Amino acid sequence: WIKNGVVDVGFLSVSSAADIPIEPLYKDPLLCVVQKGRRTSKEPMSIEEMKNCQFVTQRESTDADIQNFMKENHLDVRSSYHVVDDLSTVVMVANGFGICLMPEMVMKDIPYEVDCFPVKPDACRIIGIAALNPDNMAPAVRTFYNRVIAIYQQEEYVK
Repeated sequence: WIKNGVVDVGFLSVSSAADIPIEPLYKDPLLCVVQKGRRTSKEPMSIEEMKNCQFVTQRESTDADIQNFMKENHLDVRSSYHVVDDLSTVVMVANGFGICLMPEMVMKDIPYEVDCFPVKPDACRIIGIAALNPDNMAPAVRTFYNRVIAIYQQEEYVK
């Protein structure tokens, strides 16, 4: 939508921005989501532990950050279940079809019976504000863009 000029700015993952200029704003940790009560440990979920689990995954063309984490950690996922959206993935996990990886922001206020654990090694996605031409924006868009950046830089969300 940004490239086609439908919107002036957008919030997206830095890893999917490609050639669109983007200002990093927020570090969003990746979590391993499991069926409620399936795991007794409170420790982060290790790659070794994940390798022994069935995964519910989204199609390969979605969520580049999760796909990159899996590739970097040689997590060859065997999955019989592929879904299109985050909530469907979590519902399948809640019903015992496997585990999944999700960004923490997605999991806030999810009403399903699941437990979330940090992953080890630590991983996150970086959310940023993107604009096709940050040097040539309408005044209202420029004000919004600069205000968002100022708020997030002040709070030091990306460390």
